[in-house]
Amino acid sequence: MREPNLCFPSQSRAAVCITSALYDRRALDCTATLPLVNSLTHLAYLTSTSPRIREILCLDGGLEKLVRILSQTSSRSDRLTLWKWTLAFQSIVNVGVRGTEQIRTKVVDTGVIPFVLTILGNFTKSYEIINGKKEMKRGKHSNAQQVSFCLLMAEIP
Repeated sequence: MREPNLCFPSQSRAAVCITSALYDRRALDCTATLPLVNSLTHLAYLTSTSPRIREILCLDGGLEKLVRILSQTSSRSDRLTLWKWTLAFQSIVNVGVRGTEQIRTKVVDTGVIPFVLTILGNFTKSYEIINGKKEMKRGKHSNAQQVSFCLLMAEIP
């Protein structure tokens, strides 16, 4: 069965794609990974540079579609799929960080917070693992330094 998508004869393409000069909401509905990655690459650039694109993305349902792309990405082993997830997340972050207060509120309302919490939780786990390995390498020497520092701080009135 053919993947559902629209054709774009004005650019001689088989799919509607977002370019650095053109934003089209229909490009986010693409089911094929390669044109979607192409569109998301341009969208990440557009959301970082254009306040108008950030506003339109919130008004036309593009933000909700980006969140759906994040939630529907299940296979994390495929490089293009990982790239698609990263670019969609980058676009959402650009909209949330660089947008107005109303746009930021809309980003929170679309359900991005669980993704941010997951990323921060994974970062915290990785940070603890890395620091644990550093502590193991330092050994007892670092523990003695920590004890002496605590004693020094306890003596300060």
